[in-house]
Amino acid sequence: MAIARGVYSGDDADIHARVVDTAEILAGLEADDPGTLERLGVNVTEYDPRSGYCTWSSTYDDGINPLIDLEEPALLAVLDTIEVGTAADVGCGTGRVLGLLNRRGHTVTGIDQSPEMLTLAAVRLPSATLISAALAGPGSIPLPNSTLDLVTCALTMAHLPSLDEPVAELARLLRPGGRLVISDAHPLAVLFDLQAIFNTEDGHTSWVRNHVHLHGDYLRAFESAGLRVRACIEPVVTPRRGPLLSLAAQVRPHGARAAYIGLPYVLIWDLERHP
Repeated sequence: MAIARGVYSGDDADIHARVVDTAEILAGLEADDPGTLERLGVNVTEYDPRSGYCTWSSTYDDGINPLIDLEEPALLAVLDTIEVGTAADVGCGTGRVLGLLNRRGHTVTGIDQSPEMLTLAAVRLPSATLISAALAGPGSIPLPNSTLDLVTCALTMAHLPSLDEPVAELARLLRPGGRLVISDAHPLAVLFDLQAIFNTEDGHTSWVRNHVHLHGDYLRAFESAGLRVRACIEPVVTPRRGPLLSLAAQVRPHGARAAYIGLPYVLIWDLERHP
């Protein structure tokens, strides 16, 4: 990543240093040993979103999540522009965004497909209404049409293979003029390397897949669902925020900084349902 990003805009000495990094890694590999690439990485288990987040739930709130660290300040800036009302957070997980909405005075409902996550959300926010459901096509969220002032969906949409029906379902819940705020992994970061990677309680590395949804994919889904774009916000990695606590940064810190700093890592959409 660092070499590719630096070819046209980087310093030649920096690019040379990254080539040296790569050569040192490759020098430790034995071309005729079929196990050498496996030793370079780690064994990982892929989960589907439901089972993955059930497994992840016990450790989800432990430590710093680099994606949330970058996403939340920008998300809060959008939420602070929205009048207090009736709100639902779809894909609420352990209740992080529910808590943000509750502190701003909204009456909140949380929806998630993971019972384990909802159990933790209930501990965090006992006053919230919590519903077990997965975001999918029409009617998948058991709430009536056109009744909510605000719907949020944070770090969820990239786990879905397509956008059209889930976006339409979120829009269905909003009254005319209501707001929808979506945050997620930026498609450029997903194309490079951004996946939902976590360690289980026994330390095994696992992941839930993020799909690439380009801006055009979102815009077509929004138009079809009757949503107007108020703002599109793309927080980028800085020296103080983002994925610089990764294993790559610990092993090759200069290379990780060159790869990540300035990369758009989060995508936030501020939307309004047409009257």
